[in-house]
Amino acid sequence: MIMSSPESSFFECPICLSKFQAPVMLACQHSFCWKCLQKYMKSDGRMCPVCRERIKGDSDITRNLLLEQLLSEKNKVNYIFLPSYHPFIHGQ
Repeated sequence: MIMSSPESSFFECPICLSKFQAPVMLACQHSFCWKCLQKYMKSDGRMCPVCRERIKGDSDITRNLLLEQLLSEKNKVNYIFLPSYHPFIHGQ
């Protein structure tokens, strides 16, 4: 079984299990991709997919600016330290 590292799971949406895209946060402090949360709420109601706390209204959903900034910084670091040629990346 392949386990993701705690760091990588921190940057993953618990709905789509991919890197956050336009992260939003609920009043319960759980974060999701905006599109994932919209789709989830249309099909499964107005409860947090993680803790099942009721989402009272749109005011319970806010942009997760901190997570956006962390993702941006993480992408910069990955870009800086990724060599232009690496045998593992190029299959050699």
